[in-house]
Amino acid sequence: MKTIIKYSSAILFFLLTTNSFSQSEVKEPVAPEPPRYDFEFDFEDFPKMSEEEEKKILETVKEDLKNELKEIKKVNKNKYYDFLRQSQFTNMNIPFLVKREREQHERENKILEAEIKTEALAAKYAAANQPDKAKIKNQLREELNKLFDEKEARRQQEVAQLQNELKELQSSLTARQKNKSLIIERRLQELLEEDEYLDWD
Repeated sequence: MKTIIKYSSAILFFLLTTNSFSQSEVKEPVAPEPPRYDFEFDFEDFPKMSEEEEKKILETVKEDLKNELKEIKKVNKNKYYDFLRQSQFTNMNIPFLVKREREQHERENKILEAEIKTEALAAKYAAANQPDKAKIKNQLREELNKLFDEKEARRQQEVAQLQNELKELQSSLTARQKNKSLIIERRLQELLEEDEYLDWD
């Protein structure tokens, strides 16, 4: 009789504990969704936008660049819309950038601004009278110098980044060569399912 009571109480305890565990399942925290950028305009269809849409986009552009863009529009509408499209990407406010990414983003802004200025000066030069052409040519030379320096700084940054990646790859290659037999043994155990009881927990 004692044995039956002992087994009954054990079964009852088991049922109660499993039921309570199943009711209070631990839910894993859900990671927040990354911010989405919903653009109001189709970037592939910029030339077909309405004047109102164009005005709205120009509001996001720096004041000094608006006049430059107008100059470009007079002589090359395709170039104008291309710069307008690029300005939307460079003017995006992207959160959670690390220092290096933020510097890259700022440099891209500077490069775009310099390219707009050089194109605008070239457009002004074509429409200018002879006395003004020399002055505009000098301004264009100055802007091209700035643009060149910014682009070279970007290239140097890219080279430094590639050099760091190469160092990491070389370190990884050296470490893997030293531990070749260990890596092979571990993979062998995985393939043969011999590592089933080797987990820490």
